[in-house]
Amino acid sequence: MVLFYNSSQSIKQIVHLNYQIELILNKFQNNACKGASEIEYITISTDSDYNKWKGFLTEGNLLSSKFKGKKSNFLVKNGVNDKSVKGFAVTKYPSLFVINP
Repeated sequence: MVLFYNSSQSIKQIVHLNYQIELILNKFQNNACKGASEIEYITISTDSDYNKWKGFLTEGNLLSSKFKGKKSNFLVKNGVNDKSVKGFAVTKYPSLFVINP
């Protein structure tokens, strides 16, 4: 799963969404479905300010995860013009994508 967000949303909104996503992912992993142990959860901020992003992660306690699988938090280099944002055709924030390799 990939979650795109930026700091235009309130920290409360992102924390709540993150919590809901982690609950769903944990339930899926606990069902012992084939491939469930390989689930990855990626959050991507489209803010281009590193310090603002780190503050957002810290303030929202997004660095500590309740998700038992692999979780990574990224900041895109070129903000909304980054190729990863354009590749997913993100048009609103937050946006959540489920990807099946």
